[in-house]
Amino acid sequence: MKFRPENISERAKRLPMVKALVPLIAGILFFDRWEVSDACIWTCFVLLLVMGALTIRRKGSSVYLLAAIFLLGGAAVSLGRFTPVLPGGETLYMEVVADETVIPRTDGYGSTPATVRRVETVGGMQSVDERIMLWCDSTLTIDAGDRICCIGRIVPFDTGYGGYARLMSRRGYAGSLFLHDGDVVAAEAGVMNPLRTFAMERMERLPVEGDERAATGAMSVGDRRRMTPELRSAYARSGASHVLAVSGLHVGIVFMLANTLLYGLTIFRHGQSIRAACTLIPVWIYAAICGFQPSVLRAAIMFTVLQAAMASTAPYAGPNTLAATAFAMLVCDADMLFDISFQLSFTAVAAIMFWGVPLSRLARGRNFAIRALWDIFAVGAVATAATAPIVSHTFGSIPVAGLILNPLIILCANITVMAAILWIVLPLPWLAPVCGTLLRFAVGLQNGAVAEVASWRWSAIEWSMPSWAVALAYALMAAFTLAAWCIEPEKKVTLPR
Repeated sequence: MKFRPENISERAKRLPMVKALVPLIAGILFFDRWEVSDACIWTCFVLLLVMGALTIRRKGSSVYLLAAIFLLGGAAVSLGRFTPVLPGGETLYMEVVADETVIPRTDGYGSTPATVRRVETVGGMQSVDERIMLWCDSTLTIDAGDRICCIGRIVPFDTGYGGYARLMSRRGYAGSLFLHDGDVVAAEAGVMNPLRTFAMERMERLPVEGDERAATGAMSVGDRRRMTPELRSAYARSGASHVLAVSGLHVGIVFMLANTLLYGLTIFRHGQSIRAACTLIPVWIYAAICGFQPSVLRAAIMFTVLQAAMASTAPYAGPNTLAATAFAMLVCDADMLFDISFQLSFTAVAAIMFWGVPLSRLARGRNFAIRALWDIFAVGAVATAATAPIVSHTFGSIPVAGLILNPLIILCANITVMAAILWIVLPLPWLAPVCGTLLRFAVGLQNGAVAEVASWRWSAIEWSMPSWAVALAYALMAAFTLAAWCIEPEKKVTLPR
């Protein structure tokens, strides 16, 4: 083994978008905390670009470009600052549209993101577009897309409760609306996406019941109506709740399945390009089935760019593609940096690229089953460890058992999503018992493992990691990654006898 620090600079040259992403994130964090006038930001930004252009062939010219990207983060923050339109605390007559189905918790209350579409003013009903958190008790049944005419007050988020108010403001929410049965004047069932309706109807025909049906619907098409509070609590306690929310993991499974089924196209002329284009069709159809939820839409965009990179066969395309996707998204919406779904998705994928893939290559044996199991374990362990600081800081616990459980969860999720998608897209009657058996086995095994792990006293450590500790944890991970880049195994040449 040789230790070559120069490897860092060599690799950094091949990762330009990763280098560009760092100052952009630093700029967003800085200008989110300290407000600077737009004129000052844009003037300095233009001056730095001019200086960089004038010194482009001189050593150190990249410093101007990195500083300009830092200011670009500030400009993105400035353009995305949210100002509520509706008056907080006043009783209003309004029309609200729910984004998701409200699922009651153990205390009897449930919530969903919603949008205020119209509000009554002196001049009549006025169209608005204000995001809120809708809360209601068990007397109300609200499904995704339902339109509710109600009388209520939008309560601003309490600024004294940690950073919750600031976080929700970054996400574009004006406040909370609490509804009881007597507050609702009229309600109308929403018109659901036809593809989503078709997929949910197909899932209802499968011979799967109880908690297995509930988890199957949540994992395959994002239908969480059947999820009981007890089942949700078990998944949260075991650190496996991420698998119930359709996100990058589920889109990635569809992406992998499509690539595998279409592998035969590569034998034809221009087959790689044809395969890349055809693979994206099921990915975007699946995103439509899930109702283009933000997490699913981000994942679909990411895998679209990743497919283009794979088709180009360029080295280091994966990390550069991931960084380019994150860069474009943050420039368009800087507040996305503070979204937990964005943080978890990109942190997990980055960890898999930088650590999961190298670890999976350690299993070089010819036994396919052993290699596949090792790949699943490596990916699950790396993703869980990399996202643990964010989970601890946001949810107040570290899912220790997740390191043990996640490989099994990922394996079961692969079987579940693949079986569900096959049943949805292939209208073959004989597939119902086959897919039903697979789903009962995979989801039943998953639910049983989750329930068992949730009962362990040490399954999670109750600790809310402070911000400085999160920053330190990721700084150590980055330092460890750079140190690993410096290690170069000695090449051995064996001469034939």
